[in-house]
Amino acid sequence: MHKDYNREFQIIDTKEKAYVLGLFYADGNIGSNDIQVRITLKEADSSLLYDIAKYFPFFYFHSKPKALELGCYKRELQEDFISNGCYSRKSYENRDNLRILYLSEELISHFIRGYFDGDGGCTLSLKENTGKKTQKRVYIYSVSLNLLNDIKGILFNKGIESCISMTDKSSMKRATMNIYKLTINTNSYKNFNAFLYKDATLFMERKKILFDKIIEETNFFIAKNTPNCKFCNSKRVVCDGWNYYKVKRQNYLCKDCGRHFSAPLNSDIQNEEDELLED
Repeated sequence: MHKDYNREFQIIDTKEKAYVLGLFYADGNIGSNDIQVRITLKEADSSLLYDIAKYFPFFYFHSKPKALELGCYKRELQEDFISNGCYSRKSYENRDNLRILYLSEELISHFIRGYFDGDGGCTLSLKENTGKKTQKRVYIYSVSLNLLNDIKGILFNKGIESCISMTDKSSMKRATMNIYKLTINTNSYKNFNAFLYKDATLFMERKKILFDKIIEETNFFIAKNTPNCKFCNSKRVVCDGWNYYKVKRQNYLCKDCGRHFSAPLNSDIQNEEDELLED
């Protein structure tokens, strides 16, 4: 049953509110010239919007071709989202203002899970016709470098390693602005998964299923022409994310000793231009 909005989002004090706010930070539309607050997900993920409406029945639904919109036309909700840092035009003039909202220790993971479900993802690629895994990636995109740095710092304090790079804009739809990518290090997948989904009541089921599958899969593809491990000289080295933020480099993970290092793209590890990523 549809109910009135009673300033539920004026104070973010439950994990469901924190999750929804994070999701709207990523994918929500906060009207700048009207009072709309809405988010649209593709049909495959529409069950999440129905789950949100169970907790917050003041939202309405609007069906679109192969998609579903969840929204509310209440000025008070718009004001409460903005007061909690979820601005209108956050991908443009307000992108540098996007920062992690101060939340309690119990709520911050739910906010980040919401943002991850909006602008993050997982990749598990298969080597064609073999079924062998060729690539795993867990990442979050944002136009706001400030926001990703905030998330990176929170994750680091939880023992979750990540790196930030600038994406190749030519491959992105929004090619007129810088888009950044926070990539979770392979050795932190399990910790990040546990951080995201502990006590979770709202989440995008499709992404959780894929992330769980990534955790379960241990067969890495060993890329051709990868350097031997700088620490133990093992040949069992796999790619572990790109690092474009300062210089074009490739991060590597040694499957034998479990340590990380990086080297310039297409370089020889012995040319002394490599970088150790841990002591």
